Amino acid sequence: TEQRDLLEKMQNTRDIVSVALSVRVANSLKVRQPLSELYVEPNADKNLGFYSELIKDEVNIKEVKVGEPTDLSEIKTTESKDFKVHLNIYLTEELKLEGVARELVRQLQDLRKAQNLNVTDKVKATFKNSEENVKAVDKFGDEIKAKVLAESLEAGEENRVEL
Repeated sequence: TEQRDLLEKMQNTRDIVSVALSVRVANSLKVRQPLSELYVEPNADKNLGFYSELIKDEVNIKEVKVGEPTDLSEIKTTESKDFKVHLNIYLTEELKLEGVARELVRQLQDLRKAQNLNVTDKVKATFKNSEENVKAVDKFGDEIKAKVLAESLEAGEENRVEL
């Protein structure tokens, strides 16, 4: 039935997410750090229905592929009873910077919260002037500003937000 298919797809999705997150933990990769790809390989005759968009969101993956990866050098594999999950943990410069940008967003959001700012309050944001942060802001500055509602985003001595 359609409902059974739906439930099975959801269960498969949860299974894959859980296995993939365990690979992240085992390799000390925070979920905020985006990764390029995840391969899903069914064990035996497992029905391969799953929700790849959900997997992408939950595991912070750019692409979900079905089948075996060819180049195994940066691939970590873990199995559940129904699936083999292969996670590419190689971090390109761009992925690293995106991870830095996301971490910066989190820190600036925490500062907003600490000051009890309204979600609609526009702020002037300052980020700690480090080589990594500067590169991340060069590449992802607009996204960072949009997420923390910052009219400006400048380098400074420490992370700060002010009205």
